[in-house]
Amino acid sequence: MTVTFEQLNGWIGLYFWPFMRVTGMLIVAPMFSTRTVPMRIRMMASVLITMIMAPVLPPMPILDPFTLAGVLQVANQFMIGLAMGFVLSMIFAAFTVAAQAMGMSMGLGFAMAVDPNNGIQVPVLAQFYVLFATLIFMSLNGHLLIVDTLRESFSVMPVSTRGLSQDAIWSVLSWGKMIFVWGLKIALPIIVTLLLINVAFGVVTRAAPQLNIFAVGFPVSIMVGFWLVMVSFPMTQTRLVELMESAFSVIQEFRLVGG
Repeated sequence: MTVTFEQLNGWIGLYFWPFMRVTGMLIVAPMFSTRTVPMRIRMMASVLITMIMAPVLPPMPILDPFTLAGVLQVANQFMIGLAMGFVLSMIFAAFTVAAQAMGMSMGLGFAMAVDPNNGIQVPVLAQFYVLFATLIFMSLNGHLLIVDTLRESFSVMPVSTRGLSQDAIWSVLSWGKMIFVWGLKIALPIIVTLLLINVAFGVVTRAAPQLNIFAVGFPVSIMVGFWLVMVSFPMTQTRLVELMESAFSVIQEFRLVGG
């Protein structure tokens, strides 16, 4: 039995090129990219997903990964996966921004905790929203949708020497603004209500300057804020579903140059 170099490259490429795209996506994709998930687990997940998907993917090009063209192809596949994961990660970033705005309005800006997803200090309320959004995301089979989106991407954007089109790159960059747009949609009812309460306290302070507004207004803002969070919480799932539909639709519109 004789194995040629082209056959060997074909066997390696069957798994290697999908592996690079899967790895790029899982680096920043929701749940997979959290700091609480060890790097070994991420790599094992990348290998496992690649081995499961590879037999049902379109034929891969025969290309030596150790040549200049091969190195460019590695970077190309990695960037495609990275762009897809970035779009999905913005779903939870929107909830973090919304919870930060609500926490500051309520007076909970001092209650900070380390976000395990990003490793930065965020209000405790943001932790609560992100954990709840993660549970909803998993209950809606979001983790399975990520894998299915990866599989479909090889049909829409097959492995080739072409990179993402200009429209696809622009859609990824434009998607960054959705953090603030959707964050504002989620937090706007609570922010506006608390603003009106603060205006009312300002009027009371003008009418009775001897009143210690900080001793009265601070606990009232916190109590009313928690009540507003409880009332508006059922809308969180609706907002998350809308964000998921929008994010996956952006990914499905990705195209390669000339594709």
